[in-house]
Amino acid sequence: MNKSRFNPDTVQLPRRTTVASMMLGLLVGTVTTFSSVYADDTEVFFGQLDPDMNVFPNVLFVLDTSGSMNSGDSGYSGTRLERMKSALNTILDNSSNVNVGLMRFNGYYGGGAVLYPVTGIDQPICPNNDCGSISLSAQVSQDNDDMEQYVSSGQMTPGGTRLSLGEDDDDNPQLTSFRFQNLDIPSGVTITSATLEFTAEATRTGSADLVLSGQDVGDAPTIGTTDHYLTGQPRTTAVVNWQPDDWYIGNTYESPDVSAIVQEVTDRADWCGGQSMAFIVEGTGTRAAYTYNKSPSRAPILRITYDSDSIPEDKGCTSKAALAQIGSSSDDAYEKVNNGKIIPNSNELKLPQTSNKTSRRIVTRLRFQGLSVPPGATIESASIEFEVDEQRDGALQILIEAENVDSAPELVANNYWISNRPVVSSPVLWNIADSDDWPVNTKVSTPDIASHVQTIVNRSGWETNNDIAFVLRHTGSNNNRRVFDSYDGEQPAAAKLRVTYRTKLGASGGAQANFKTAREDMKKVVSELSATGGTPIVAAYYEAVQYMLGGPVDYGTKRGYYTHQYHRVSHPASYTGGSVSVDSRCTAANPESSYCKNEQINGTATYISPLADSCQTNHLVFLSDGVPTSNTAISRVKELIDETSCSPDSGNEACGRELASWLEQTDHNENISRKQNINTYTIGFNINSSFLADLATAGGGSYYDAASSEELVAVFQNILGDVLAVDTSFVAPGATVNQFNRLTHRNDIYFALFKPDQRPGWAGNLKRYHVGANSSGNVVIQDKNGKPAVDAKTGFFNETAKSWWTAGIDGSAVEAGGAASNISLAGPGGSGSRRVFTWMGTSIPSGGVDLTAAAQKLHEDNIAIDIDALGLGGGLTLANIERRNELLQWTRGIDLKDEDLDGSISDARTHMGDPMHAQPAILNYADGGSTKTTIFVATNEGLLHAVEHENGTELYAYMPK
Repeated sequence: MNKSRFNPDTVQLPRRTTVASMMLGLLVGTVTTFSSVYADDTEVFFGQLDPDMNVFPNVLFVLDTSGSMNSGDSGYSGTRLERMKSALNTILDNSSNVNVGLMRFNGYYGGGAVLYPVTGIDQPICPNNDCGSISLSAQVSQDNDDMEQYVSSGQMTPGGTRLSLGEDDDDNPQLTSFRFQNLDIPSGVTITSATLEFTAEATRTGSADLVLSGQDVGDAPTIGTTDHYLTGQPRTTAVVNWQPDDWYIGNTYESPDVSAIVQEVTDRADWCGGQSMAFIVEGTGTRAAYTYNKSPSRAPILRITYDSDSIPEDKGCTSKAALAQIGSSSDDAYEKVNNGKIIPNSNELKLPQTSNKTSRRIVTRLRFQGLSVPPGATIESASIEFEVDEQRDGALQILIEAENVDSAPELVANNYWISNRPVVSSPVLWNIADSDDWPVNTKVSTPDIASHVQTIVNRSGWETNNDIAFVLRHTGSNNNRRVFDSYDGEQPAAAKLRVTYRTKLGASGGAQANFKTAREDMKKVVSELSATGGTPIVAAYYEAVQYMLGGPVDYGTKRGYYTHQYHRVSHPASYTGGSVSVDSRCTAANPESSYCKNEQINGTATYISPLADSCQTNHLVFLSDGVPTSNTAISRVKELIDETSCSPDSGNEACGRELASWLEQTDHNENISRKQNINTYTIGFNINSSFLADLATAGGGSYYDAASSEELVAVFQNILGDVLAVDTSFVAPGATVNQFNRLTHRNDIYFALFKPDQRPGWAGNLKRYHVGANSSGNVVIQDKNGKPAVDAKTGFFNETAKSWWTAGIDGSAVEAGGAASNISLAGPGGSGSRRVFTWMGTSIPSGGVDLTAAAQKLHEDNIAIDIDALGLGGGLTLANIERRNELLQWTRGIDLKDEDLDGSISDARTHMGDPMHAQPAILNYADGGSTKTTIFVATNEGLLHAVEHENGTELYAYMPK
């Protein structure tokens, strides 16, 4: 990324010789010189950076954990809390190139606490894999993972609502089993503690003698439903006797330590981290526990602590998952088969050809940076995942080959470079059937490519976090294609490489494996979320701001106003200073134990702000299922934002809107360049909340409604997509040069602006400013009112600046004002329609061409622009005729999609495409004794715009054939 900024105190033309030659070309009438590329003069400020720099957008999720999140909703499975957990796990599993943090509510009057500081999602959390004592928990996660068997009849009881430990209420002896999946315990480690936790489904008292054992298998399967299934399961030699106390409905109860059972299973030769473990209970007496089917959030839990430093050299088998995603425009480039030309920056990923013609076949290269697979790993599975951008049908075949190098290099744009890359032999064939006409946004995976990934990982030069690339090319006789999202089209939906592998952490290669990452840690935090208490939205918002800005730890110093065991103090890595006091019986393995409720941070603790780099963007994401129920932060917020009143000035919503506005409008770190503001996004979970909507509006974000896990996943994905969009970028400016006297400059300057976005439709504009001296005599860029247009500290346009041709303040907003705002269907000078031209001929006559003739008009009435000219295959159908008319109407500026949301689809679309790589150029014409000036700018929507100098109206636009 180019981090240089335009210097407002020094005005000069970059690449003078290039600009001069361009203008000379214009003077002699060579209009086509506008297509020259000026990449070196382009400054693009994205919400994320080069992955090697580990500078990504900051996103802090603030989660409603009030008691109402335990509620269910008609038409949706599971409680709101369970649906939120499911959605968060999906997002954590699928996100990359982002820093994520987690907060939760701390009940009535309790504000909130930082559960996990904002951290790079793939960041290793143990330096040199020195993790020390590690705690984890797992909960029964599906119906057939907890079940009873009647001892006498052998009958199994799938789908039950109660686990009767020992005997049922009729004194019938039972075997009861529960299975825990994906236990991230490397083989051979020393288990230091392990307990089972149950929630009483009914009150049961009296004596009970229970015996706990484990299934003596390396990877416990889902519990079977055939009679006598549990009787036939092998048992561990280690057993634990348990005489439980009386159980009362709704309370939680822990078993004695079962670490001997866990140790016996994890010491097995066929145990590997990531596998499943099951337990069996039998005995006399009875205790009744919740099943997963009755309440997933109250299903049995296994809590384990182990010593990560105890792995023998030949042990430590663990299964891990690695995710890498396309991270730059050149990492999903393609090569044209017919001429070898390399094309990066495509808005779509078309495989294996750009249209259904043999001549349009391509070879595509996908490069994934930083694949966290250690040398010596055994690859269990691998695939490339795409997201569908256009629905297409027709059978086709694609060959997939890994680049056979230690670490895949960056793209080199030499002809035929991709097709000449060394590749692994025996390509993987991807057969796509005619019926595979996947709808838009469907996620599609290739066949397994584990053998190719294994070949690369086996290379002597492979190291963890090397880069890996794949070449995809056409095979067979079909000429069909599929269209997926690309990095430039929609960054969050760009191709992903998913790999699962096994490694031995005790072996030499295993030392390069990431023992734990922030992603895994955050998933553990999510799994432990419990819901209780009220909805202190403003107070939790205030605490989130304190964290983001590096303020004092306030509400996060204790577990809520009522010191509840299910609430939290802020994470120790989120602050500096202070000291924690807590009962020694409160352990990391069970942070919700009743022994933990009085945990407190004493002394002066100060949050560590994640606002660290000028190119980061910062975002808060609030999710709540209800209206605020308390507000103890009114005076705190007023002091923070330096206001004496709010509207309203009291009540549970007081000062929330003002806080959101202040966050969005204020530069919160003036020591680094660019405005360091914080945007707020909000989600109403099964509630339509005007207050949450107001917070998002004031905070410069967006408000969303969601109810199901799937809807919540989609919302999270939209938000993470939005954080990659940037407010403003510009290409090198063009300054007016008097062609009759090259030694003098006129005092106007033009900027071609564009706004990068995760979607393909980047907004652009052309704006005029003035070059003049300020009160100190320094030459600066000035707006129409003679005020500085550019912030001297950041190098970006001032929010209060007003460019020429603009009715009001347009500041740094790309779409506002400028030439784009003056586009009209009426055309310039009172003409009847906008003048948009093209040239449909094949050779230009020696006498030139009159573009104003009807044959050159870009209009649906011009029959020369037929269906074939627009590339619409399928013949002269009604659908194609309608599509042709829509394309031409949209191109000449009719707002067919109602982009301005005014309810009309026949008015003007006041929009210019992005002029990235296109420098504005100025042509002065002699007009008698005066001079007329026209500014030309080309955009990536294919139009060359000619703009009048004085009022910014478009004189005409031209699109090549």
